[in-house]
Amino acid sequence: MHLDKYYPIYFNQPQVASKHIHRLFSHLLSHGYKNYTPINLSNSLGTFHRNDQITRVDYVWSCPLLKGFALTAYIFDAQDICTSDHNPVITYYDMSLLFASTKLARARQLKRQTRHVFKFDSVTDI
Repeated sequence: MHLDKYYPIYFNQPQVASKHIHRLFSHLLSHGYKNYTPINLSNSLGTFHRNDQITRVDYVWSCPLLKGFALTAYIFDAQDICTSDHNPVITYYDMSLLFASTKLARARQLKRQTRHVFKFDSVTDI
């Protein structure tokens, strides 16, 4: 199934999205989830490539709570750096998401003060 061809139908014709084969899309759309995969207007960069065919088969679905924090998304061309036949989709979120959704860490058994804990493997400036 070529999702590039049928994907716009899910948004414009909900009765088609509710059919058995499309129930996952129907569920995500009806519960407020949003697809953050960018739609490329050119055929040069999709998320899947094989045998000179490029298509968009990968999607990034985000829950309704993250809608307000999403900034942008783009498809990263990874053909030069890895052997995978998929290009990753990178979605950027506002940093305030970290502060809005983190819970206070408490070490009750040690009776320490309350604090926020963030763990990053690597942090770079944008």
